[in-house]
Amino acid sequence: MNEHLICPDNRIDSFLGDQMTDPELLAFEKHLETCAVCRAKLDESSAVIPFWDDAKEFLSDTEITDPQTIDLQSADRHSGVREPVVPRVGQGREVVGLLDPTDHPDMLGRFAGYEVSGIIGRGGMGIVMKARDMSLDRLVAIKILDPSYSSLSASRKRFAREAKSAAAVVHENVIGIYGVDQWNGVPYLVMPYIKGESLQQRIDRHAPLPLEEMLEIAVQIARGLAAAHGQGVIHRDIKPSNILLLNGVSRVLITDFGLARTVDDASLTRSGILAGTPQYMSPEQAMSEAVDRRTDLFSLGGVMYAMACGYPPFRSESPYGVLKKIIDQPHRSLLQQRPDLPNWYVATIDRLLAKQPGQRFASAAQTAALLEDGLAHLRQPASVKHPRIELKRGRKFVLQRRQIAAIAICIAILTAFAASTFWNHTESNTSESNSQPTEQIDPMSPDPDLSWEYDDHELIELENELDMLLQDTTE
Repeated sequence: MNEHLICPDNRIDSFLGDQMTDPELLAFEKHLETCAVCRAKLDESSAVIPFWDDAKEFLSDTEITDPQTIDLQSADRHSGVREPVVPRVGQGREVVGLLDPTDHPDMLGRFAGYEVSGIIGRGGMGIVMKARDMSLDRLVAIKILDPSYSSLSASRKRFAREAKSAAAVVHENVIGIYGVDQWNGVPYLVMPYIKGESLQQRIDRHAPLPLEEMLEIAVQIARGLAAAHGQGVIHRDIKPSNILLLNGVSRVLITDFGLARTVDDASLTRSGILAGTPQYMSPEQAMSEAVDRRTDLFSLGGVMYAMACGYPPFRSESPYGVLKKIIDQPHRSLLQQRPDLPNWYVATIDRLLAKQPGQRFASAAQTAALLEDGLAHLRQPASVKHPRIELKRGRKFVLQRRQIAAIAICIAILTAFAASTFWNHTESNTSESNSQPTEQIDPMSPDPDLSWEYDDHELIELENELDMLLQDTTE
């Protein structure tokens, strides 16, 4: 009997109402993978059909483009900012329906006291609009929860978590939050309107990036993560498209805390749903295990890898293939792509991309300090030493065992050789003494025949070579 013939409809209602326990949710997700009937019912129950038509274009990080769209801010055309546009017919109509009328001829409408000039972009469950704060006369970006998700309690919780998490972190490398509120039942948060480009756009145009530029960006990302972690906030979705570059790379901002959770968050337990972008997801995220601050460090390593060669460290034709590689396979060494990079930079990325969290750096602050040392060395190589990156724990243990084994074997061989030489020499002296008359020997005077010494120069040379090998692998 087909499983979908006995599917209870109340499971879909429980799923949409966020009323399932963790085991029930995991079982339902597995069921959806094989039951097309339930997937169709879920689509019909969760949103109207036209929404899914719009989602093909809107649920991405790319801007809305069309020859018929109206450029409302031509003065910013060359600023590097994706220009806000008027939604086309059949797209974004639910956003326009949220706006009150406005007297300003160049504005789309009014939202909670802000004059909205256009839509900047749309992705995930949020829509970002460009607007002017009339009371303070400044441009802002307003992020609202997509109206198609407004009725879902889980979506509201996630949006509220984003606002709470982002507002808790105040740092020059984390985008600020001006305010969080609701208007006509729609949650929203207000952020600065940033003129710049995303790191993903920079990578798409200029990768591979120069070493100094990569270090400048990575240092600031690590500093921002250290500030977030200091507030108990884990981002969980660090990727190039969530990194904004202002005025070149003079300032870097971490954005989109939509998947962030506080370390002590007990109200929103793990649901079994994969959260994050597959190409930059940590192994523990890919396996839906508990995560801590070090999951962001793995993602940072992926971002640094992408800056160096133009693509993420794990690639495949399907998301499942990417996740499998993240869990089971090592990343391809950067030295094969960028032989010009110094060993310490490659070792830093290798350490960040370690499969086990315990083999990565202990904190974002430690990572930032190492990257700062590397940047200082790059700029002043004569006076500042490059950072020394310790080996991963597992690799170091294997190397130590090999070293000990090699030394033990050499000692055994040389000891056996020395013993054989000594006994041969002793037997020769004994036979000679039996054939010759006995002589009186002064016990205090040295006998040249007994002045044999053990020659250990070969063992010393071996130990020196092994020490040099160990030192080279740590650089």
